[in-house]
Amino acid sequence: MNLFYFFRFAFGLIGVFNVNVNAFIKVNNCKHVRCSLVKYTPTDPINPINPLKNKINGLVKLIRPKSILPTLLLNLSGGWIMNPSFNNLIHSTSFIVSTVNTILILISSMVINDVYDYKIDKVNNPSRPIASGQIKIYEAVLLNIFLVGTAEFLSLRFLSDSLQFKRIPFIKNISCASLVAFTVFFSGLSSSISVMSLHKNFGFLTIALSLVFYGSLSNEILLDIRDYEGDKKHGIFTIPVLFGKDIAWLCAKIIANLNIMSNTLSLYYLSDFNGGAFLSLICSPITFNLFKLREEGYTKENIEKVVNDTNIPLFFTLLYFCLLSSYGGGIVLK
Repeated sequence: MNLFYFFRFAFGLIGVFNVNVNAFIKVNNCKHVRCSLVKYTPTDPINPINPLKNKINGLVKLIRPKSILPTLLLNLSGGWIMNPSFNNLIHSTSFIVSTVNTILILISSMVINDVYDYKIDKVNNPSRPIASGQIKIYEAVLLNIFLVGTAEFLSLRFLSDSLQFKRIPFIKNISCASLVAFTVFFSGLSSSISVMSLHKNFGFLTIALSLVFYGSLSNEILLDIRDYEGDKKHGIFTIPVLFGKDIAWLCAKIIANLNIMSNTLSLYYLSDFNGGAFLSLICSPITFNLFKLREEGYTKENIEKVVNDTNIPLFFTLLYFCLLSSYGGGIVLK
């Protein structure tokens, strides 16, 4: 399919370009994201700065490319659970477009977050492109218009009416978790030609959806603890600002533990005791990391490590559901 090869080429080109930009920055010893703010004289032979490359590097950091791979994993998992055939997925226009649109919407949300939080980021994350001045607000807005416009065009051009959706204003925590979890559902929907609720793997999809949503919600609360100082200074009333960091940590722990237990029971109901117990085993590092965070302190580094480490059990959890759906068979896209 021409569309598939076009997107594969585009993402490959972006990856190569990103590597070249990072290599340029390392060669010129630019240790900070705000390198475009450092004033160099034209006679400086060691650190000549190319404004265009610095601008592109700032845009790359603005869209947070590290989040693209986990998002692709969510898309592939949702599509695979409902249609366990790689060949069918890569030749499905609706699945490919839904995947690309999800990534575009995800990147758009990252851009919007930086635009609205640039004052807070000056306290919490002063190296962010907008907060540091490397990227102007109007440049971020133009980028977001391009992202949303492209997603809308692809939806209108390639997706059926039942798969098209519009962006809505984001609400703190729940909206971010919903956006991440919707990736699994949207890809599953786009890869299935039958009524989803009647599909034999629909139960697996709902459990994966629940795990991703509440896992993301727990992480969002932890990130609010990380951003406590900046949020409090600017009157952003998050859970840690209103009730303290310990209460926020307790909320994150309760959500994470209930998420694991409830979905373990759900999988036990759909399969057997061993299936549910294995899911609980895969997710156990999440609970361990939360207890470890309380003991070691709510530092920015510790919180980011806990949040990043949840990607490992998430990967194996989604892989587990993909294997379960493959073992049980699935319908074929035509």
